[in-house]
Amino acid sequence: MTNIWDEIKQSFSEGTITIKLIYVNIAVFVFVLLSEVVSRVCGLPFVLNELMMPTSIHQFLFKPWTALTYMFVHHSFIHIFFNLMCLYWFGRMAEQFLGEHIVLRVYLIGGLVGAATCLLWDAIWPMYSVMLGASAAILALMTLVATSYPNYMVSVVFVGQVKLKYYALFFAIIYMLLILDGTNNLGGNVAHLGGMAAGYFLAKRWQKNGVPTATTKHKDYKAKMTVSYGRPLSDMEYNQKRTEHTREVDRILEKIKQTGYDSLTSQEKQTLFTESKK
Repeated sequence: MTNIWDEIKQSFSEGTITIKLIYVNIAVFVFVLLSEVVSRVCGLPFVLNELMMPTSIHQFLFKPWTALTYMFVHHSFIHIFFNLMCLYWFGRMAEQFLGEHIVLRVYLIGGLVGAATCLLWDAIWPMYSVMLGASAAILALMTLVATSYPNYMVSVVFVGQVKLKYYALFFAIIYMLLILDGTNNLGGNVAHLGGMAAGYFLAKRWQKNGVPTATTKHKDYKAKMTVSYGRPLSDMEYNQKRTEHTREVDRILEKIKQTGYDSLTSQEKQTLFTESKK
């Protein structure tokens, strides 16, 4: 049992942001299940009620923290299973294509915009509901990647290879239709579209202004770059090598746009993977 726990801690500490988010969601899910047992046995309030977000603005004002907590809470195994599968797929895509450091940012922004969209909708058409789940945050990641690399091919069960832009568009249309129907999970569907809108506008902003860089210090990056015989690089050599590296990464990303990730050579995939770790 100790070895299993040590492996879990090692996996968490060494994992990417996507892996850490998956672990956090699982931990919250287990905590909620255990709290439900305790609440039934001891007659205590159910902690889930304090983590779900009410879509009513008046109720939300008494629980403002739920705008953050709701995106880490799930109510069933099926709910968390499919959400975490999607988080893994699209989180890993975002890490590989845009950098690991942007995943948490997009996850949180997508979830918060989803919450804000729900509250705005309720102010116009009251829903009197509650909301929970990571879907809005995950859909923000999906839409970010789909907008940045619209022609990237993904495999869809029973359909085959589909361009990512059509995959995202399909979900946007489905959620719009569900909102118009208004009979099932209205708050969640509104939040889903809010999360997708957040991913879209973040992608457009970063296409125009550039993807935010990681917080790695300049001197740390430079210190790793030395010539083969051990002499530290001069400023001119460093700048030249950095420019060449940037051009190579840009070329690989452009190739992905045109022909998809699977068209990359093993060396190109390794270059992209190494870049995503910085």
